[in-house]
Amino acid sequence: MTAIIVDDEQKNIDLLFHFIQKYVPEVRVLDRCLTYEDALHSITHIQPQLVFLDILLDDKNAFDLLKEVGHLDFQIIFTTAYDEYAIKAFQYNTVDYLLKPIIIEDLRKTIDRVIEKRNAKVEFGPEQLHNLSQSLLGRHPSNLILISGMDRVNLLDPNEVIYCKSSGRYTEFYMKDKNTLLHPLKPLANTKKPLIRSTFTGYTIPL
Repeated sequence: MTAIIVDDEQKNIDLLFHFIQKYVPEVRVLDRCLTYEDALHSITHIQPQLVFLDILLDDKNAFDLLKEVGHLDFQIIFTTAYDEYAIKAFQYNTVDYLLKPIIIEDLRKTIDRVIEKRNAKVEFGPEQLHNLSQSLLGRHPSNLILISGMDRVNLLDPNEVIYCKSSGRYTEFYMKDKNTLLHPLKPLANTKKPLIRSTFTGYTIPL
């Protein structure tokens, strides 16, 4: 089975590629993509049978990419660090996924399941794509904020954010439940639009 890996972090790509080479010999990785544009080009021209797909890609996401590709005549394994709510969405929509950090046993089981689906000609269709994107992003699509933390991705209600503070290379989100979440400064612009549309009235405190 031919495959490509799509992830915006090189270390994630390298680790998954190593695991596939060592433990999943029936999968042959033809390309490794760090950006949305590279992934779009690779899927269109290489036409892999399987795509390992990270949810967040630059300032876009996996669903934007799949919609732009159009044809979904390949198997998909989402690689994600999403929270428990999102995992339930994957399970409900019977979508194959791997949780980061990836465990070899999970990789092996997921590949076996994907091969069974391919042999049975079970594909990831547009309706399934829509349902999953709505499950992950659409509880209140204009309100939820995606925060990529140190080892997971959180879906935040902006009404639960008290304020934000820059801290070195990260932004700290201080929540009403007294938790503090870290978000890399570079993608922070991705959160501004949802924040503005919501009732969030906090501010960023420069150090």
